[in-house]
Amino acid sequence: MPTRDSAPVGSPCWTDLWTSDVEGSRRFYGDLFGWEAEEPSPEFGGYFMFTRNGVPTAGAMGEMGDMPATNTWKVYLDTDDLAKTLEAAQAEGAEAKELPARQRTRTWLGVTVHQSRLRTRRRVAG
Repeated sequence: MPTRDSAPVGSPCWTDLWTSDVEGSRRFYGDLFGWEAEEPSPEFGGYFMFTRNGVPTAGAMGEMGDMPATNTWKVYLDTDDLAKTLEAAQAEGAEAKELPARQRTRTWLGVTVHQSRLRTRRRVAG
């Protein structure tokens, strides 16, 4: 599998799964893609990483307390200017669901939803 150090602006740079069946997902993606599931991190609510040949491939987590998992994959898109990207998305009719927030990996995250109901997340390294 090819690897890269960064993603071109506008392209997917990360993905994670919010699943109601953590153990089943760990087995399924391991069998399907040869991913290895790391141990869940209690510090981050049970979030864990899938890796392949030691390279992080995707993240996942189970239900969060009283919030049942939606069994969905979220795709993160790269941007070099999060504020500008969120402003442009809103100008095109997207609704800001989460304002930019600092993540543990020194990236920033913002979430928008377009009227098509496609939910997108945008990350920028920083």
